[in-house]
Amino acid sequence: MYTSEERETTAVFDYVSNNLVDLHLRSTAYDKASEDR
Repeated sequence: MYTSEERETTAVFDYVSNNLVDLHLRSTAYDKASEDR
């Protein structure tokens, strides 16, 4: 069981890591798109 503080930290960590993955995927897709031009 988590304390509420731990749960908040985990939620923040998940949120940040998901956003980093999303940003990374977008930037690689953007790089590929600009290479095609």
